[in-house]
Amino acid sequence: MPDVQQPSTDPSAQGGAGAQPAEPVQERAALDADGRNRPRFILSMPDDPMLEPLIEAFERGDYAYVRKQAQRVIDANSNPDVKAAAGELRRRIDPDPLVVLLLLLSLGLFGFLVLWTYFGR
Repeated sequence: MPDVQQPSTDPSAQGGAGAQPAEPVQERAALDADGRNRPRFILSMPDDPMLEPLIEAFERGDYAYVRKQAQRVIDANSNPDVKAAAGELRRRIDPDPLVVLLLLLSLGLFGFLVLWTYFGR
């Protein structure tokens, strides 16, 4: 079979004005110190000293710490990747809006049925 070269979609490979070499993405280890799998979205987060305690707290399950410190990291850092990573960690511990809506609807239905049972007859 002939060797067919695919066109590159990398802007740095195409040359031209303003082309910069792509910065390699350094992925974290897939396993933590205890040998457990880490969440996939954490593997590609940037390496930053302010972000590391947040990542460690998230993996430990200390969501109160993440909730308190994520906004501080976002405000104190100028790197947009670090800001996005801290925001992602904070977003991941928030409850799903659909689940909150379904819970409120369930509680409303339960309250209606209780009131209808006691006062409807």
